[in-house]
Amino acid sequence: MDAVILAAGRNDRLKGRVPAYLKPLITVNGVSLIVDLVTKALAVANCVVIVVAPQNAQHIVDVVHSALGSIKNIHYVIQPSADGPVDALDIAMNLVHDDRVMVLCADNIIPLDVIVKCASDKTEAVISTSEMTHDKAQRFTYFVRNEVYEKQPVPKDAPNLVQVWVGPLVVHRGFLNAQLSQVDTLSELIGLTIERSFVLGNVSDIGVPEELP
Repeated sequence: MDAVILAAGRNDRLKGRVPAYLKPLITVNGVSLIVDLVTKALAVANCVVIVVAPQNAQHIVDVVHSALGSIKNIHYVIQPSADGPVDALDIAMNLVHDDRVMVLCADNIIPLDVIVKCASDKTEAVISTSEMTHDKAQRFTYFVRNEVYEKQPVPKDAPNLVQVWVGPLVVHRGFLNAQLSQVDTLSELIGLTIERSFVLGNVSDIGVPEELP
């Protein structure tokens, strides 16, 4: 398995709280998000590809190198413009060689056991979810109900606690190469998969100010 960490976002939702493009450097318990993700990804992946932006590339390289040293199977690729996660993943695929790919978002705090569970499942698509309150889930557009991945916003009549896709996502490299040019979002990409498994875990998305530690 190879892993791709998407770390090129502008973090517009954290404007005024975190400098643009530097969300992956937020520290939690003294460890930056990007270092935490790389360390955990290396537990299951042969290669880790980090997609960075021109504005944060040197910062991320410096932080990762300072924490982990020179590791040959960590690679960096620049997304020239902020064209979204699908474009970033498409760029990263040039450095991905294994048959299975784990996609991680740099604004997620993910327990190691969730990463291991996702990596060990051999289903066509492995989707990690978090259980959250109905109100909190409204900012997400795709959720799990009765083991089905719903291609719609969480409905108003949903129960108070719902499972929402957060990350990581594991898919086959061939599927990604065939479908990336056909979709605009990662959620659409998941919607095209046929066989899916869901791993419920305590994944935190800190993409909005109220989620900051």
